[in-house]
Amino acid sequence: MNEIKITDQIGNNVNLKTYPNKIISLVPSITELLFDLGLDEKVIGITPYCVHPKYKVQSVDKIKGPHKIDLQKIRDLQPDIIFASKEENLKEEVEELMKHYPVYVSDVKNLHEAIEMINQIGKITGTEIKSEEIGKNVLKQFNGLKKVLKSSKSACYLVWDEPMITVNKNTFIHDMMQFAGLRNVFANNTERYPKINSSDIKNKKPEYIILSTEPFSFTNEHVAMFKSQYPFAKVLLLDGEKFAWYGSHLLKTPDYFKQLF
Repeated sequence: MNEIKITDQIGNNVNLKTYPNKIISLVPSITELLFDLGLDEKVIGITPYCVHPKYKVQSVDKIKGPHKIDLQKIRDLQPDIIFASKEENLKEEVEELMKHYPVYVSDVKNLHEAIEMINQIGKITGTEIKSEEIGKNVLKQFNGLKKVLKSSKSACYLVWDEPMITVNKNTFIHDMMQFAGLRNVFANNTERYPKINSSDIKNKKPEYIILSTEPFSFTNEHVAMFKSQYPFAKVLLLDGEKFAWYGSHLLKTPDYFKQLF
């Protein structure tokens, strides 16, 4: 076969002489995609946060991460390629890995870039037919979603507490909020993940305050607390994976959004 040459989503060239047989993923949503592409036997290392598909990831070697990965364990595993994320992994660790292995780095901020990533990983791993099928199915479902969701509700989406952290328009979560019929009140903040306080929320007066189950594990106790503090807003505890995970997890997202409101 011909050499595989791909430019990843941060502009780095990824060159392989053949399809990889030993794959390490530092990104939970990419790990799930790799298994959905049928690459079960080739995934040799993942992070503890790679939890899907549950019945398959348990037996795969964990290399810590997504920050402070076990570089020695990666050396021991000798991967043919490593999948990383600009947003989720430490730049200095990824750059160190690049000195020794081909590394594909994702940078997904919207649905279009998610589809691009799915297709690129298909090309790298020799699963183009399956990856294109997944991408087309994702687009079909999201196009159907647009017909269902006509109104938008103002919302503050929180990914962290103490300090409270939200998202601006340059994030994948923001793009998913739009598909869910939510208008991000902090969209125009200059920081991608702005730290905000109680006054900021009261000034914006969103109709909804969304508490995400990840990366911070908000609970029903937080819901009760936020309801008392912000009586003008409806407070919802929502599945963070449906807003933050790209890859094949997107096949589950539109149906979740349809039943929200």
